Amino acid sequence: MDERSNKNNEEASVEKKDDFEIKEAPKKESSIRTYAGDISNLIRKGVSLSDVALSEQKRNLEKGSGSKLINERKESQKKNKKIIVGSLVFIILGLLVIGGSFIFKKEDKIINNLEIIPLISSNSSQELSLEGLDRIEIFKKINQNRLSVQNVLGSVTNLVITDGSEENKILVSTSNFFEKIDVRARQSFVRALGDKFMLGIHSFDGNQGFFVFEIKSFENALSGILDWENLMLDDFWPMLYEERPKTRVEEEGGIAREESFEDIIIKNKDTRVLKDIDGNFILVYSFPDRKHLIIATKESTMIEAIDRLTRSRAQN
Repeated sequence: MDERSNKNNEEASVEKKDDFEIKEAPKKESSIRTYAGDISNLIRKGVSLSDVALSEQKRNLEKGSGSKLINERKESQKKNKKIIVGSLVFIILGLLVIGGSFIFKKEDKIINNLEIIPLISSNSSQELSLEGLDRIEIFKKINQNRLSVQNVLGSVTNLVITDGSEENKILVSTSNFFEKIDVRARQSFVRALGDKFMLGIHSFDGNQGFFVFEIKSFENALSGILDWENLMLDDFWPMLYEERPKTRVEEEGGIAREESFEDIIIKNKDTRVLKDIDGNFILVYSFPDRKHLIIATKESTMIEAIDRLTRSRAQN
């Protein structure tokens, strides 16, 4: 009886333990995807590991080839940009060279069967005939032509001085031109100049006239022009100005006289200049080399003439 009673008690205690048994909460499925979890799901769906490995390898190859293609495209774009920029630079340089050759080339033109080879490069040429004109008329015609020139700023126009009828037209030489306008320089100076000369119009700060002469004897030309300085303005101003510029006057021994030319340096060249009462240039002349003489009215025109003469010599 006691054994039966103990057995009943043990069964009762087991039933109580069952009543108080702690049940584990069901595991929640993680919302975070992992590489291992994705593979596990694929295996449960019947996909083999070899298929997963092949698929992964293919994806990596596609990813690698895609990035490689992008890099190749970027490199190609960079190369194309460099080629385009380089081509544009060469094109611009080519245009500058071609344009410069047209702007600064020495003109070889023919006017009424006369071959015109200016002493410096010019942008255009105009004939100016002295046929039948006296000294005063020549001055007026040259000045009128100077004022009427319409050209691009900074350009130079070559006024080609001719004489004679249409059938017998000739280029006027330096000595013939000086004779026609009655220049009061020594004959040794005139003989020191070559036959060719150029009357140019520089379109800058108005239309500035200037002369370029060939030199046969530098020593005689230099001494001759120094002797001519006191009369140079009176001989040349009617071609270069509308009225005679007023020069500065100085007193010497109670006698008033016009100030003379003074020495300056332009473009590293020894230059002589005559100034008006305000200190502005009236006439300026220089020997840029031993073969040429330039007479101008402005420093800017003298600089332009020297630069063009230098370019003309470089092209020969």
